[in-house]
Amino acid sequence: MGDLIDLHVMSDQDFSWGGSILELGRAEQQLEPASSVRGNGESTHLLRLLISPKTTQIKKLHLNKLNVRNQRKPSVRKATGFMYFLSIQGSIQMVRRVLSSLQRASPTTTTSTARANGGDGDQQQRVVVDQRMEEFRHELHLTAEMLLLSARLAKALLGIPSSSSSEEGQDSVLMALEELSPTFKTDFANKLLALREQFRALWLTRYQPQGMQGSLAAMNALLAKFISQQQAEILHE
Repeated sequence: MGDLIDLHVMSDQDFSWGGSILELGRAEQQLEPASSVRGNGESTHLLRLLISPKTTQIKKLHLNKLNVRNQRKPSVRKATGFMYFLSIQGSIQMVRRVLSSLQRASPTTTTSTARANGGDGDQQQRVVVDQRMEEFRHELHLTAEMLLLSARLAKALLGIPSSSSSEEGQDSVLMALEELSPTFKTDFANKLLALREQFRALWLTRYQPQGMQGSLAAMNALLAKFISQQQAEILHE
């Protein structure tokens, strides 16, 4: 499938673009319940952590993954939590492999120009950056970075002790964000701010400005949970 994407969609077989896309998809799907079937437009858990954390129940997810949602034995809850932790670790490793591969990628193309003082048909070939594929590389790299950030957040949330209500899946992630360590909050906010600026710059180079603010609003809402109210207000200016 990856080779078909490279050939028919990307028109570039010098780098495994299709393989990278599929690997990111597998990393995202790794944290979904084994029996889940998403409807049209329904997001994965990692995407919801970034754009709509109030609808995500991270504590319920690792129980669903092994279909033991109603299991109340502490030993089983501990085992399922560990299995979900391993799933997150697996996703993080997969995304990091893609990021490493993308950093080594160098999309280029060959152009021919007439050689100075050359005779008819005398051409000089130059290898130049393929701007279209370079922009796509940046977009795919940003996607992987945001997926990695979401997986790190899921991993941190899993380490928070569960209350009896959250074990039943009644509490959303928003209630658990307050319990994250100050160091993690600061690091997460700084990284998300940097990705937000990359997202904004990339949007303006590839798409029309209309719609950008709506997409940034999702990041701003999550950032507001990690920064002061005064800093959050600046994001909307």
